[in-house]
Amino acid sequence: MPWNDAVEQEYDQMLAGPAGDAMDYPGFLRPIARMVVKAWARELETGFSSNVNLEPEDPTYLTWGERFVLHTMRVACSLFAERLGVFPWRLEGRTADDLRPLLSWHSQGLREWGTDSAGRARHVFHGVWDVNPADRMNEAVFGYFLLALLGDAPSSEMDMVVRFIQNMRDSGWGHVSGLYENYEGYEAHSPDGIGTYAYEDVAEVKRGGCHMTSNYIASFLRSFNIPTHMGRDWPAGGAPSDYDQYWGLVHRSGHCFVHFHGVGWWLSHGDDIYNRLLKTIPPGFAMKSEHWMRTYHFDTTEYEWTRAAAYDSHFWWCLLIAPGTGNSSNVAWLYQQGLLRDVLENIHEEYNLADRDGAPPIVPPVFDQGTVDFLMAWVAAKVD
Repeated sequence: MPWNDAVEQEYDQMLAGPAGDAMDYPGFLRPIARMVVKAWARELETGFSSNVNLEPEDPTYLTWGERFVLHTMRVACSLFAERLGVFPWRLEGRTADDLRPLLSWHSQGLREWGTDSAGRARHVFHGVWDVNPADRMNEAVFGYFLLALLGDAPSSEMDMVVRFIQNMRDSGWGHVSGLYENYEGYEAHSPDGIGTYAYEDVAEVKRGGCHMTSNYIASFLRSFNIPTHMGRDWPAGGAPSDYDQYWGLVHRSGHCFVHFHGVGWWLSHGDDIYNRLLKTIPPGFAMKSEHWMRTYHFDTTEYEWTRAAAYDSHFWWCLLIAPGTGNSSNVAWLYQQGLLRDVLENIHEEYNLADRDGAPPIVPPVFDQGTVDFLMAWVAAKVD
């Protein structure tokens, strides 16, 4: 459609509110960034969306300027979809804090890693190389439109998250083999030549570690205007990015976690998508609450986090009589073979809790005897 004063004023209004604040630019850059966002929005509004994709100078990193361009492109795509009212969940009415996982400069799946030959800081993607925001947005809008025509479009942010995770499971997502052997023949978009691959390639291969999987989830849901905070930690010697420092929420064991900000849900580990037990449980039951994360994740030890995660996953696994893909994760089969009680009583050994940071000298079972008896009786009533 044509760009006119009325359309421009709508963008001005959005950028003057929480959405503009959530971009998190310092004062002197704020008006420049908003002006650039409107320039990209104009391209989208007038049918030139292909111009709102980035072509970096190098296929393994972005310069600061390229990162700035990509970020403003992403914001423009989010505001464009919001202005058109494509999705039933809206950005309007949310606070800047609510919108930061989607719109903040810090929340873009990038971190600084060394310098290039010209002495410029290299901004590298963590797991998923994603420089085509307009393509992602077009895919999301078109896909949602088709589902709406079929009368089967997700009606809420929570519904969208649940369906997406279940779709990942149904399409065969699994853990990457070894040192990314599944990606042999695909171009690695990282300075060290491994670990980061193009969004399209990741979507095709459907394999990742918790870092790549978490970044893919955040990248996919960003195109649907769903604020998704992907958090992580770095091994000893690794430098945290401004993103990690900004959010201040890190994983005790160096893993990635995903926060679905708008619905208050968390995956406490990116691998929960295809975890042996959790993949048998409906996505809503595999999620963690804000309280759980604060209690067992951010303010505790690796031992306490792993113990709590083992308790939760096995409890729901039994309560839902979850049918696993193999006998070792099939509740009914284990019960019928007389093996389920032994599994529940010895989870602490299976998870090597004694070797976890913060473990006590003597590690007690995860479930006390009363809880084991309750779960056994529940399964018996459902299976017999």
